[in-house]
Parts: sequence; structure tokens; C-alpha cells
Amino acid sequence: MAQNSADGTAAAYEEALQGLGRALTELRRQRGAPSFDRIRVRGVKLFGEKGACAKATQSKVFSGRQFISLDKLIWLVLTLLSWDENGMEYQLFERRHVPPTVLEPWRQQWFALDALRAARRGRVTEAEDTAPAHIPDTDAAVSPLDSQPTLRDVPPLPRKDRRPLISRAQEGRVREHSRLDYEWFSAQVYGSTSNVKILDICSDLFGPQFSERFFRGVRSATENGARVQILLLGPDSFAISLLSHEEGESSADIRRDIMRNLRTLYSLARRLGEDSRPLFEVRLCSTPLGMTLYRWGDRSLVSFPALGRPSGNGVQLEVVAKSAFGAFVEQGFDELWLRSTPLERFTHAPVTLVDSAGGRREFSCRFVVVEYCVYVTGPDLLSYMAGHRFDQLSVYSAVSGGSAGACELIVVDDESDLHASLIQHFAEKYDASAAAFVWLRPRAAGGVQ
Repeated sequence: MAQNSADGTAAAYEEALQGLGRALTELRRQRGAPSFDRIRVRGVKLFGEKGACAKATQSKVFSGRQFISLDKLIWLVLTLLSWDENGMEYQLFERRHVPPTVLEPWRQQWFALDALRAARRGRVTEAEDTAPAHIPDTDAAVSPLDSQPTLRDVPPLPRKDRRPLISRAQEGRVREHSRLDYEWFSAQVYGSTSNVKILDICSDLFGPQFSERFFRGVRSATENGARVQILLLGPDSFAISLLSHEEGESSADIRRDIMRNLRTLYSLARRLGEDSRPLFEVRLCSTPLGMTLYRWGDRSLVSFPALGRPSGNGVQLEVVAKSAFGAFVEQGFDELWLRSTPLERFTHAPVTLVDSAGGRREFSCRFVVVEYCVYVTGPDLLSYMAGHRFDQLSVYSAVSGGSAGACELIVVDDESDLHASLIQHFAEKYDASAAAFVWLRPRAAGGVQ
């Protein structure tokens, strides 16, 4: 699995730099492919000379051959966004018109690239190829890992205390892997007794080929007290529209891949024992970090794929989690984790019904969102509604962690086009069918709709 290299981080840095170039090239194509001269003239007109890129610099950046500062990258992105998809200029374009969620993926990709740029200045250890460790196929078998990778120790570079963390990233030992071997990683998870962390857009690890082996690893790790944290990109995130797969995969395809992952993870969580289940957490973030993380114990695999590129196919850097480089990645993960949403809030909406006599019933309903409207379904909810007059029910609900608000219950006509659309959305989200849906229409202030 491992690839002998005197400088693995250098190869990963070059790949990440080319990935940024490809992402910029795709954005340029989507905006009518303006020439480098037009980009410079337009950018200087809108934002001034600060951060402006010369024609020669643009050529190198877009071809993945030159690193630029963050302000220059944002200057390029904003300038490209000042054209529409037909290459027409927005006459009154201003930076404040660009949502923060549009720029954040570019910022995060730059931070990841800058960390890798710092790390490549360090020395990279060499290691012999090791066969994947074995996970027992039977539930009863429990054994240590058959093999562990060995590293040739290399003294860290002298530390300069005044340098920021990102500039000291080269001090840890780094080992290069040509790809992410999911079977091998599952084996490392199996033997873990502490942290397991995964950060990705979506992952083949949770696909049909590897999910069972991963589940056995998770069950063993959580039984040993390890905490498992999985952070994926939310399928309804705006960032999905920015992802461009080199193989031509559309945003809808990416969303379906994430949904399949989430259904698998939800099923795996339900199969864990009562003591293990609280240690297994899945959350959704709205912004990709620009890097991927697969951690077990005190070691991590880190990669820097281009936006939308499958992470497992690229170079993986194995680092010590407590090294400067590892700590930088961990910090990014932890910050995203705090801003993320639990999987349960994506799969179920809390609904509270209060009748005229003060009787209170709590429901946890599956739901879909279509054009910003929330539609819920569930046999318990529908049965309860059938026995009560709607005008005698007070309804409260909060979706995706928002504050609970008063709603009205409106049953969707089962012969309408909307109903057919809801069935399709529900099947895509849950891989299941539903016969009836109820719109939770928010009540306007003062009770007037």
C-alpha cells in the first residue's frame, strides 16, 4: 500500500496545487472562459490593484504550477464571479453580493494547500509496503491486528518558536500512501482504543464493498471505549453545486452518493449495542474543509483532493495526530464539528401536537424539504391526526435544530403533482416509500397567514 518516496509531501503538494488550478479553470469555464487580460482588467476595475494577478501569474496558477497568496486567490474568484454563466458582466457587482458559503470552500482549500506547502519542506520517512491487516470475519473472533506499519525514525527539523503553527507543520514524520485502502483502514479502526475521526464529502468506506468490515471495526473500537466521529458534507449544502467531478459526475449524483452513505451509517448505528451507540456519532457540515481526514488512534491519513474529486484515489499522507501538521488538520476538523448538524436532525423532525384539553404528544417524523417547505410523514402522526380535529390541535416543530415554531397541518392531496414529487424525494432520501404527507406550514406572527 505504501509508496517509497524521499519526499511524499512534495508529490501531494503538487497534486493539491494542480487540483486548485483545475477548480479555478472549471470556474473560469462556467463564467464564459474570459481571457487572462480580461480577468485582470475586470478585477482591477472592481477591486483595485491590491491582490491583482498579472497575466503570466494567472497562466501558472490556472495550470497548477504556482502558489499564490489567499488575497490573490479571493481576488481571482471574485473577479470570475462577476461574470454570469453566459460570460456577461454583472454591471453592479459587489463583493457583498457573494454569499460567504461561496468563498469558504476556496478559503479552506487554500489553507489546506498552504499547510501542505509548509509540510513539504520537512523530510519524509520511507517505509516498506505492508499487507492489509486482517479483521476477523466471525463476530466471536477477537484478535490483535496481524501487522502494523513500521516507520524509519527521522529527527524533526529544529523548531523555531516564533513561527506560527502552520509554518511548523513539517516537524512530524510523514509517510506516503499511493491511495486509501479502505480494508486496511478498517483494520486499524478495529484495533483502536481511542479516537477515530473521518472527514470527507462522501466515502466508498461506507459503500457495499467495505461497510461490513468497517462496521466490525467500529463495533470493536467502541467496545474498547473509542469515540468514532464521522463528518460528511450535508446533501442539501450549497457547496455541492460547486463540486465538479473530473469524471463528469453531477451535483445530483454527488447528493445521491452522500444519501447512500447516510442511510448506511444510520443503519450501522442502530446495529450497535446500547453501550457502543453513544460513542458513534455522524454529523453533517455545510462547507468542505479542502482536505480529508481518516484517523485511528494517534495516527491519521490526510489528503488534499481537488473539489469533488474522490479522495481515496489520491495520495494519502500518514502523520502523527499530535504533530504540528496533524494538529492543524485536527483543529480544522474540530471547528467544523462544532458547526455541524447531527445526522438525526437530517433524518427526523420533532413534531409536538397539543389538543384542546392540554394533552401533549411528541412525534419523531421522517421528512423532506421541497422549495423550503417541510413535509412530514409517519404512521403514528397520521393515526393521531385522524382522531382529532385539526382546528383543535396546536402544532410545534423545529427542523434541523432550529427553534420550535407554531405550524399548521395541511394534508397534501394524494392526486397532486406535489404528492408525486414528494414520493420521489422521499425515496431518494430514505430508500423507502410513503403514502401520505403533511405540510407543516409556519404560522405567521399574530396567527394571520
